[in-house]
Amino acid sequence: MDTPNPVGTARRSDFWLRTGYVFALVLLLGSGLFSWQNIQSLIHARQDQEGTNQMLDHLASLQIDVSDCTNYAYVYFSTGQAADMQLCEQQRQIVRRDLKDFEDRFSNSMLQAHRFSPIKQLVEDRLGLEEKAMQSSEAEGLKAGLAVMQSEQFKQNQDDLRAQIKNLKSTEAISLQQDQETNEQSANSAEIATGLATVLGVAFLAGATFRLLRDLRVHKEAENQLRDARDKLEIRVQERTAELQRAKEVAERADNAKSSFLAVMSHEIRTPMNSIIGFADLLADTALTSEQHEYARAISSNSDQLLSLINDILDFSKIESGRVDVEPLPMDLRGCVEEVIETILPRSGQRSIEMLCDIAPNAPAAVLADGGLLRQVLTNLVGNAMKFTEKGEIVVGVQLKEVLSGEPKRVLLEFRVSDTGIGIPAEKVDRLFKPFSQVDSSTTRKYGGTGLGLAISKRLVEAMGGQLGVTSTEGQGSSFYFSLPVELADDIAPTSWRLPEHLVSGRKLLLIDEKPVRSRILQDFAKQFGLSVEAETLSERASARIEAGEKFDLVLFDSTTPAKDIRRMQAVTSTWPLPPAFIICDHDCNTTKPENAWLSGAVRKPIRLSQFYDTTLDILKERNQAQTDSPSMVSSPFPVANFHPLRILLVEDNYGNRQITQLLLRKLGYHPVSVEHGTACLELVSLQPFDLILLDVQMPGIDGLETARRLRIWEREHGRDSHLNGAAYVCALTANAIKGDREVCLDAGMDDYLAKPVHSSDFRALVERAWACKAPPYGSQSGEAAADVG
Repeated sequence: MDTPNPVGTARRSDFWLRTGYVFALVLLLGSGLFSWQNIQSLIHARQDQEGTNQMLDHLASLQIDVSDCTNYAYVYFSTGQAADMQLCEQQRQIVRRDLKDFEDRFSNSMLQAHRFSPIKQLVEDRLGLEEKAMQSSEAEGLKAGLAVMQSEQFKQNQDDLRAQIKNLKSTEAISLQQDQETNEQSANSAEIATGLATVLGVAFLAGATFRLLRDLRVHKEAENQLRDARDKLEIRVQERTAELQRAKEVAERADNAKSSFLAVMSHEIRTPMNSIIGFADLLADTALTSEQHEYARAISSNSDQLLSLINDILDFSKIESGRVDVEPLPMDLRGCVEEVIETILPRSGQRSIEMLCDIAPNAPAAVLADGGLLRQVLTNLVGNAMKFTEKGEIVVGVQLKEVLSGEPKRVLLEFRVSDTGIGIPAEKVDRLFKPFSQVDSSTTRKYGGTGLGLAISKRLVEAMGGQLGVTSTEGQGSSFYFSLPVELADDIAPTSWRLPEHLVSGRKLLLIDEKPVRSRILQDFAKQFGLSVEAETLSERASARIEAGEKFDLVLFDSTTPAKDIRRMQAVTSTWPLPPAFIICDHDCNTTKPENAWLSGAVRKPIRLSQFYDTTLDILKERNQAQTDSPSMVSSPFPVANFHPLRILLVEDNYGNRQITQLLLRKLGYHPVSVEHGTACLELVSLQPFDLILLDVQMPGIDGLETARRLRIWEREHGRDSHLNGAAYVCALTANAIKGDREVCLDAGMDDYLAKPVHSSDFRALVERAWACKAPPYGSQSGEAAADVG
């Protein structure tokens, strides 16, 4: 029987003990290494959580600051206060510091920097749009800036920024959830490791468990804080949005109130101004003492200044509120320019200034443009030139600058108003187009004016797609110019100014004029008529040519030509079988006076192509009749009514306006029939035809708009479907002058529109337009037209 070996047993026990120690040591080391890895994972997860929490905190702060910046911008565009603009700029600086802080804090995390990059770009775009809005408000007004803030680009930026912030929050929330799961897995692994090393890893497990619990508690607290911050942010955004909506509603109500006020005040002021200016003009034409004449002149002059001031303020208010609408319509280019000159010169009271219309022969006759805005710009520029020019000439020129490539029906026209006035110093040109600003404050006292005319003109030209500029030399004059892209009007046939061949064949015109520009313009006119033209700048040379035996049919001379040279030419030509027709170019020469009986005709300044055409046509007809022993034409003491016979009906409820309109029309040779309301107008039209109806808009009973509608219906029912078939030419005569009133009248069936107060020159231009619609073209034979002439 074998006995136990104590040595072997001891050795075996020692082996197992050593094996157990080794195993325990290996287990301890493995458990320690595994636990150390889990500890490091927990540390990194905590750092990631802290970074995520910091990003969410900064993101919430950035979102609030960006929202505040936008709100301050809206407040500024609503109030226009400089303090609000400064707050807006300060808030933009805060947003930029937030962006810089993001870059500094998370520069070591490429992942977070990459996630934040789209938000940073959108915020920078938002700041750029707000700065663009500020620049637009400085250049074009608060409405322009507000339009940028309300643009689709700005709204898209808001939506994109909101979406990116929401996505980043969701991404970070997912990251937090993943970190939490990682922490839980690490904790479970640590518990397993400490369970396997029950004795040797108790201390380490306790420490790891404590740290894990602390991290979980911090994470939970961070989640609660983030939830509270998000709730507060949403509440603040809702409050700011509500405040912005209330501010927008207040601004819209204020803008509507201002529009209504402007419309009412325009009508109420213009109605009495019409009577004041009209009666002042009539009073000045009566027999007065020199003192009384001076008083009448002062009333008329100051009334015109007051009306100009009212118009400037109303126009500037409309432009500032963004209510300038460009409506291109077919228009006669030459008629527009000549009408501006014809209208403004009599009101200026100046006769020492030569007004010239220089339209290049290659300029289109008819274009699509906003005639009202174009007339207003030209009127402002011509009025400005008239104010600062004491003598010399003012030239309104139009030329075809270029045909726009790729668009054969669109051309670029250049308009230019040049004068020989006081000029502008080069260092002060930049003040010209600023509202309520003049080059020199002392000129305000000497020349008057609000400083709004050029500012309004610049805004209107820009609205039509052009740019207004100026060149000037101090002491020599100025030249204002602008180019407009326009489309050719196909529905208006160009007027042919060629005289009948049997009248112009072989006819020669001698032109005597010392002014090069005026001489060139008159030569262009005569060549369009088909005449052969010889021009001389000195009357001595002209008389010498006639004395040398050179034959002419027409002699056109300026009123400043020395009388002795004219008498020399008369003396030589008096022996001719058919002496030449002498035509004077003057401001107000009346050929019916006995002392002017030797004149064959007169071209009234400012020179209009149509008027020069009529004068030349009448003279050549008379000479043709004289050569065939036919009786010569007899001049009428009322040239307007004689050449444009019209039956006129005046519909006006205001006694003063009715009286002044009748008197102004009688000065032109007409005797209009007048009624007080629309019902009487319709009854009278059914009994007798009228060529021209002046229709007031605001009347008791049925107003002018409804009267026009009923009149057009009655005319169509009775076969009067056009002006040539008997339809009346209807013109609105109203004190309403707000943008859109003209269109309302035209939509009601009217043909024309005159805003009170109205001058005699306005009625002269009106009857010419009415006659052009109702009369056949030159050269055709028409039946006799009835006329209300005395």
